[in-house]
Amino acid sequence: TFQDIFALGSASVYVNIVKIIAFILIINHFIACAWYGVGTLEAEGSSWIEELGLAGKPVESKYVASYFWSLGQFGVGSVEFGPTNTSERLFSIAVLLFALVTFSSLVSSITNAMSAIRNMKSVQSMQFAMVRKFLRENGVCRDLSQRILKHVEFSTLHRQRRVAQVDVVLFKHLSEPLANELQMEIYSRHMQDHNLFRRLCRTAPVTMHKVCGNALATHCIACEDHLFCVGEGAKCAYIVIEGMAVYTRQREAKAYDVEENKWIAEAALWTSWVHVGDMMATRECDILMIMPEIFAQYVRYNSSAFYHAQSYCRQFLDRLNELVVENEEDLLDINQEFIFNNRYSAKWGSESCDDARNAAALAVAGAEGAGAETGSLADEASREAGAAKSLQGLIAKLRDACRNG
Repeated sequence: TFQDIFALGSASVYVNIVKIIAFILIINHFIACAWYGVGTLEAEGSSWIEELGLAGKPVESKYVASYFWSLGQFGVGSVEFGPTNTSERLFSIAVLLFALVTFSSLVSSITNAMSAIRNMKSVQSMQFAMVRKFLRENGVCRDLSQRILKHVEFSTLHRQRRVAQVDVVLFKHLSEPLANELQMEIYSRHMQDHNLFRRLCRTAPVTMHKVCGNALATHCIACEDHLFCVGEGAKCAYIVIEGMAVYTRQREAKAYDVEENKWIAEAALWTSWVHVGDMMATRECDILMIMPEIFAQYVRYNSSAFYHAQSYCRQFLDRLNELVVENEEDLLDINQEFIFNNRYSAKWGSESCDDARNAAALAVAGAEGAGAETGSLADEASREAGAAKSLQGLIAKLRDACRNG
């Protein structure tokens, strides 16, 4: 199928074949027009047009006959008529010499292209045969074998369908700032829905270049694969780049659809977070991962970015603790609407960048005794002791719930 052609990485080969065929057809069009023109010239004897009785026929009939003769000079089929006078014979000789040089080269190109396609399919078929043989020889059950084959097939097709940055050898020669800027250009659009990251991209682009170049990674999961399970400690925040997944919380029958550009487990950037539900892909997914420690490391280098991130972190955790008090059932790894609540974004968003550097120094000075345990910017966020206890209490409850089943 057309999709298989692209999946096998042979799309460019087929495109080249189509180009060659199109070139042959176009060349034959001009030769056919010239052949018809030669047939209308006054010369000794009759012309091919008169021999075929096309003198009074419509132009379409004459063009079809001319095109048929032109294709025949390239060795495609047999021609029932030919030149009848000296002018037509000289023209036929010129066309035959042109076809001898050109057509042989074009046919060779098509043959090589088809051989390349067969080689691609042969190598891939051999690899899949080896996988099946390994699973069969080691007694892997049918269900697991099918899942493994499905995942291997998806991974192979995904890798061949899209060119990965690591596969472009010349990108290794890019300078680090240029490579970081390229990463930001690719992935920043997936973070634009987040108020903080949108602001950082605008006010601290160099810092965000470094964040995108070092703190981001991509991960591909196949259908029915789990990204995380309840009770696991969150190692990073996630964004769904492509695909779809479903999120279910422990002891709840309700399932939440996770669509593209959706943030997952953002709390991992600001505090120690334990997943409170399971996330499983319902369709092949590309996931963007944000590493908290590396993100915090580069944000600290810029006082303005550090101030905005720290301020947002403080208010995020304050709101998180409010939810603990109000209703723990509202705490999910996804759909945390308070992240995008204008009431909270307005507080830190209204601060000017000119005041940010001074405020950052004060924030660092007041960061001693920060409440919640964290491995990122929350280490220096000054919060109320009661809020910190609530958060630690939440984490303890989650861990106890996981132990109790």
